[in-house]
Amino acid sequence: MIRLAIFVTFLLSAAGLTSQSLSQSVVASSGGNGTGEGISIQWTIGETFTETLQGDALILTQGFHQTDLIVTSIDEISGVEVEILAFPNPVTEHVTIGVHDDSYTGMTYRLADFLGNILAVGALDGFETQVSFSKLQSGVYFLVVSSSEQHLKTFRIVKK
Repeated sequence: MIRLAIFVTFLLSAAGLTSQSLSQSVVASSGGNGTGEGISIQWTIGETFTETLQGDALILTQGFHQTDLIVTSIDEISGVEVEILAFPNPVTEHVTIGVHDDSYTGMTYRLADFLGNILAVGALDGFETQVSFSKLQSGVYFLVVSSSEQHLKTFRIVKK
């Protein structure tokens, strides 16, 4: 009976404990943040351990101050007069590629994962084309839009 009472007491006390929090935090000598019209920046000074590793197609910055960053367009090609959008981002079911210029016919898209594996290829059919993300895992994907002559735009898409 005493063992049962000790066991029940242990279970009840363990139920009141909480687990660790994995929220972002940093220990630095200084830092701050600033906001302006359409931009927000955060910085730290004096992080104890940081390192940047660079490969052929990847740069990895290791440190404690890793903010949440969502980039919607990777590069802008000069001389391209067509407006191309990809929305919504982040995505759950599908991304819509919107092209607002009918003079660019023969456009295609290519969807790749973070390692560069091609997951889907297709032709843009009209002003709006939907690309399904419903069967993909959560992560970061790259959506490349090209015409027959040139690369037009690359989007970084986050799948929730």
